[in-house]
Amino acid sequence: DVRLDEAAQRLVFPPSFNGEIQSEIATPESVSYYGASIAFSSQRTETKEDDVFIDERHAVQDFTYGDTYLRDWVLGEAGGAGLEWHPFHHLDMPITQDSGHFVLAKFTNKANTEIHITAFSVPARQIIYTPENILHTNNYQKGTWRIMLSDQKLNEAKLFKNGEQFHFIIK
Repeated sequence: DVRLDEAAQRLVFPPSFNGEIQSEIATPESVSYYGASIAFSSQRTETKEDDVFIDERHAVQDFTYGDTYLRDWVLGEAGGAGLEWHPFHHLDMPITQDSGHFVLAKFTNKANTEIHITAFSVPARQIIYTPENILHTNNYQKGTWRIMLSDQKLNEAKLFKNGEQFHFIIK
């Protein structure tokens, strides 16, 4: 059983968890399981039900994640790997081909003790739309990503197992 301790900002995994999560290519079907979607550009002018309207202030910025981002920043200065969620939407689009992984997760029971997690390989220039309060992380991204973020507060739970921090191993 997984345990989310929001007060301590920890997501505690059982000792039996080996830390491995599966990777797959991001598709509309695969990311929708987690509540995210693939945003497609088009030339259409009519409004559809699945259009996204964002009322809050957001900014678009390019971030470049070096090959040592996980080791040097996430596990070093940022204090460890985690999963985040927040009350605002955001967009993530890899600009470069070798972009690492965008990780999505969700609890699958009401007690929040069972969690599903997938590391998505996102093709260059494909946009992942992540609505508010969806569990995710950019800890495993590489290359340059164009990201739309808000300056609102975010929540993050660091990953723990056997009383120690760890990070996912992507298979």
